[in-house]
Amino acid sequence: MKTSSARLGGLAVAVLALMAGVVSPAHAGDVVRLLPPDPGELSGRVMFEALVIEPEPWSVVFLVDGVEADSRKLPPWQARVRLDEPPREQTVRVEVRNRSGAVLGSDELIVNRPRRALRVTIEALEPLGESGVSVRARVSVPESVELESVAVFMNETEAGRYGAGELSDGVLTVGIPRAEAQPSDFVRVEARLGDGRTIEDVELVNAPGFTDEIDVRLVQLQVLVTDKRGAPILGLQRQHFRVRDGKKLEEPARLFLAPDVSLLLGLALDSSGSMKALWPETRLAASTFLTETLTDRDQAFLVDFDTRLSLVRSRTGDVADLISGLDELEPEGGTALYDSILYSLVQFERQQGRRGLVVLTDGYDINSVSDPRRVIEFGKKLGVPIYILAVEPSVGGRSSGLGGVGGLSLGGGGDVHSLRLLTEPTGGRLYRIPSAEHLRRAFDQIHSELRNQYVLTYYTDQPPEAGEPPQVEVEVPGMKGLDVRTVFAADQVH
Repeated sequence: MKTSSARLGGLAVAVLALMAGVVSPAHAGDVVRLLPPDPGELSGRVMFEALVIEPEPWSVVFLVDGVEADSRKLPPWQARVRLDEPPREQTVRVEVRNRSGAVLGSDELIVNRPRRALRVTIEALEPLGESGVSVRARVSVPESVELESVAVFMNETEAGRYGAGELSDGVLTVGIPRAEAQPSDFVRVEARLGDGRTIEDVELVNAPGFTDEIDVRLVQLQVLVTDKRGAPILGLQRQHFRVRDGKKLEEPARLFLAPDVSLLLGLALDSSGSMKALWPETRLAASTFLTETLTDRDQAFLVDFDTRLSLVRSRTGDVADLISGLDELEPEGGTALYDSILYSLVQFERQQGRRGLVVLTDGYDINSVSDPRRVIEFGKKLGVPIYILAVEPSVGGRSSGLGGVGGLSLGGGGDVHSLRLLTEPTGGRLYRIPSAEHLRRAFDQIHSELRNQYVLTYYTDQPPEAGEPPQVEVEVPGMKGLDVRTVFAADQVH
């Protein structure tokens, strides 16, 4: 028997990136997802596209502020609807209906909602008695970011740490001691986010006034540095990194090691019939990978795909529960590879921190309906590296497998290496798996990469849609030939 999770079939997909400033509420099941076009304010006629997972929808209806704007009875499930000019906050909704008009599932997006910046600002420093300073700081975080705590420092000494609930409308006002005042005294306010990152602001206590505020955004880059043999380089410091953002060369604001930033890991397994011979090794290797890779602060989800798709386990930090999900799977059916990758990417949505998607497959993609180029675009914009483990036909004595027919060819040639067009642009890797031993080695290497990444943050005044993606440069005395792979989410928190 297959997993008892609800099966998802007939995937009709047209997906673009999740846009900054759009907030999606909890989804009504997994029948449909509504995804907006490119970032920016939306007005006039705008194309919206839906990810429809109901096998046999009679119609897909698009509504704006509760009024029907368009409908479709055949894929692609997309409609160009009219939004107000000038732009204002509006709700775009999609409904999947059956023949009788009953709504099987729906989803909605609130567009043009004012966005809160990710920022800490010291608004006022005032004398407090003879040996103290009153500090008023404002902490602003987007809806998708969890604020864990706010700490206030006098010079490098922590004077107090406060929970998110102790702020009033994002403002913290506290008094801190100041012994033996010096002209160089400074106050630092540091906000710690739920994924382990920190942002801060610093002001001299005796400064005559504040500098002009510049509208900046915090950008996070997921970076792996390896030597010529592909081994991760450990022990690098912030001074070894530079970020080239357009024509500017920026210094990182902070440098984090992988264990300091939470990881959301997606694992998508091909459970088509041709995987049966390798399934015991697959289950063991995947279970070991999850056990060794996930820490207490990490989460993962499990997607099963053959002819159809299912989300076997949604995001959870319970490794035992994830492994029990593997036990529910039994190989049978065909393969919908690109649909599975796209569906897995949707699970990441606006989750912050580090991300990674691992896909194991051995079959021809004969069941997908999604465009591989959209999968590439979506992965790049979300900042999710895609690792594909491509099992070769000879493993386990099977006669079917990846050989370059059907949907696996993106640019002609029909070779499995075309899958690199999915992995390399997203910062991932393609592994060819000729044996069960190679499968274990591939999982081990992915584990090593995920556990030895660096996370850089830096501030920029460039809008998210401006220019080329930032590039990380690494200079270490005595080391040459370093390879730097950077994962940048175009849909950054800001």
